[in-house]
Amino acid sequence: MNGKELIVQIGKMVLPPGKRSPDDEGFNLKSDSMTNIYKNVYLYMVNSKAAMKQKIIPEKGLLFCGAVGTGKTVCVRVMQQMALRVNGLEKREMCIVGVNDFLKVYKDNDKETGGETKAFEMYGYDKKMEMCIDELGWEAVQKNYYGNDISAIIANWIMDRHRLFVETGIRTHFTTNLKIDSPEETIDLERLYGPRITDRLKEMCNVINWVGGSWR
Repeated sequence: MNGKELIVQIGKMVLPPGKRSPDDEGFNLKSDSMTNIYKNVYLYMVNSKAAMKQKIIPEKGLLFCGAVGTGKTVCVRVMQQMALRVNGLEKREMCIVGVNDFLKVYKDNDKETGGETKAFEMYGYDKKMEMCIDELGWEAVQKNYYGNDISAIIANWIMDRHRLFVETGIRTHFTTNLKIDSPEETIDLERLYGPRITDRLKEMCNVINWVGGSWR
């Protein structure tokens, strides 16, 4: 089985069941942009030298930036399943944690009961395995739900994972609907977290930009 066949096989497995429209064929690599992204992700996972030729640094994580519904989280799930199914990728086993999931742990266990410690122990520096932080920036439109300081909480989480990366080389990946630094956008990751955090994100990650609209 070649790389493309493996990606398609796993992609069909990780997609939610059921068709979203009569013309929906499920997971496919029909667009050139998606084919190119998955090609680079495959090389990133299995062939470091080839990935470097595509200007992707294998020692770094991946930061997927793109609009809602373009397939970023599905791609991360494909990576997760590759680590479980391809010989030699055992050390790349990954957990996927949504920003909302992290904040629920933080909120449900407030500081008086050690909530901050619990959230960071579960998903921060102490979680010494490869991880994807899904939907980075989700909290930007949820200020009234958790309070005005939640972006600072997520920034501290990024700092925790950055320290893990620097000290151990363990990678963290991210998906986001925001661009990392774009003057044209009303809000981007730099406006949300500040240059100190985005500078570390660039140090931690290869930035992969998804194009196009929602596949949903």
